[in-house]
Parts: sequence; structure tokens; C-alpha cells
Amino acid sequence: MRLLALLILCLTIAASEPPQWVVDGILMVETKSYHRDDGSIRYVDKRRGTSGEYGPYQMTRAAFKQVKRRGEQFWMLETNHMYAEEMAIRYLRWIDTHYSHGNWHRAIEMYNAGPNNHSRVYLTKVLEATP
Repeated sequence: MRLLALLILCLTIAASEPPQWVVDGILMVETKSYHRDDGSIRYVDKRRGTSGEYGPYQMTRAAFKQVKRRGEQFWMLETNHMYAEEMAIRYLRWIDTHYSHGNWHRAIEMYNAGPNNHSRVYLTKVLEATP
């Protein structure tokens, strides 16, 4: 019985992991950036967003606050690209847990527009940016 509960928990955790195409698509749409062969991020468009978004995934301060842990600082998103990716994934997991429940298209819409908001235009851009 305990083994079955553990298996269900593991499957639930694995199911909430965003697919790589989601992460890659958002990265490309947000800053025209991509993963190199070694897994590092080539950060191309290093702008700050009009709403104060930072880093290769253009995360907002509000999104960051939803998933940050003690001691983590918003400014770190600009200088540590792998940390920025971790935070984007955490935020996508948070959206999935609270709103999209496994519907990654809906999670993508909310990544850009915020929880309970939907951007079909953004979803289309992400889908077009993925192979």
C-alpha cells in the first residue's frame, strides 16, 4: 500500500514537469535565446521588459515572488541564466499546480499574461518557435 502511494506521488511530480519544448519555446519567444549543445543558454536579446521583466525568460517580479525561496533575489535572473531557467520552470509548475492542471498550452498562455489570463497570440508564437 505504501509502495503504491509512493508510486502515485512520483507520477504526480513527474507529470507536473513542463515539457522541454515549452521551456525552449518560451526562451526563444521572450529573448530570441536558445540552449547550446552543452545545455548552457545563449542569451541573445538582453533587454529589460516594459513591465520590469528580467533575464532570458523575462520573468516579472510578481511571478518571481510566487516561487522564490528564502535568500533568492530577483536581480539574479539577469546574471545567472541557469537560475533564470530554474525559476521559469518553477513558475510553470506553479501555474500548472494552481491553474492549468497538465494543460501546457494553457500554462504557456498564463506564463505571459498572468494567472487566470490567456494570451492565444503568445501561445501561437511559442508553438511556432518550437520544432
